[in-house]
Amino acid sequence: MKLLLCCLLLMTFNSMQAQSATEYWRNGVAAFDAKEYSKAIHFFKAYDELSPHKTTAQYYLGQCYDLSQKADSAIYFYEKTMEYNKSIHANDNAIIKLTRLYLRKKDFANAYRVSADAVAAFPENLGFALELKDACLWPYLIRNRKLNADYLTNPIKHISYIVNTVDEQHIIARNIINEKGVPFEADKRRNVGFAERWYGRYANDTAIISLHFVFTTKNMSNELDEQDANALQVFENKEAPLFERLGAMYALMPFDKKKMAVIMEHDELMIRYCACKEMRSDIPKKHQKICENDERALIQKAVEINPAFVK
Repeated sequence: MKLLLCCLLLMTFNSMQAQSATEYWRNGVAAFDAKEYSKAIHFFKAYDELSPHKTTAQYYLGQCYDLSQKADSAIYFYEKTMEYNKSIHANDNAIIKLTRLYLRKKDFANAYRVSADAVAAFPENLGFALELKDACLWPYLIRNRKLNADYLTNPIKHISYIVNTVDEQHIIARNIINEKGVPFEADKRRNVGFAERWYGRYANDTAIISLHFVFTTKNMSNELDEQDANALQVFENKEAPLFERLGAMYALMPFDKKKMAVIMEHDELMIRYCACKEMRSDIPKKHQKICENDERALIQKAVEINPAFVK
């Protein structure tokens, strides 16, 4: 009789606990949707105490802190999101947001780590490949081309941007968000003398806005050789961080046959993989074969490290 009573009490307690966790969750989602992030944080943390290690709760907490402009706390919970769920496929948004936060803090090593791990786990995911590209280009362009770091660390749209290359225009546009954290999407561009305007909108918004880019020189062609020489020097410097060397490689685009031959000589699989993603259709067949072998190697590695492939 006592045993039966204990079992009933335990079942009642577990039921009450489950109901409480569910209520905390519902309240957290409602507060988040209402943009009441402090309340949402309280509810999601209470939920996490009753149902720990839930990936989605960690992601919500990361977003709450992210949208509250508390980058360090957001980073902590985005990292927890992936720690609690080794299947990176479930965490696409967390990976991209985490990469961006590290970039805006100019923590380039961690931005590269997160994006490179995602590419290694899902080599065919174009979104991860693009984040990896930006994680490499920003440090290279800031350190070697004197690109204004404020364009990275302050992602709200500026009145105007001083640039040297189209690469800079692209990474700036991809980094811009509005006050709600919604990214800018460019869909049209127009030359205005020695400047350009890019037109687009924030996702889920119909209002058209423009970005104003001003080039630092009137004769870009005269600087291309110098820029390529600088990029090649950084790329070949094995003392430099790999992410900066990859950024230099991207700055060498478009890859002609001569550049591709230099890149394909390198031992680092990530260098060859990134180059292959950007190669032109007229690249020699021997280089195409290397690219095919590298992609197979990465996919095999992804199968080994990502449990989503074996379920």
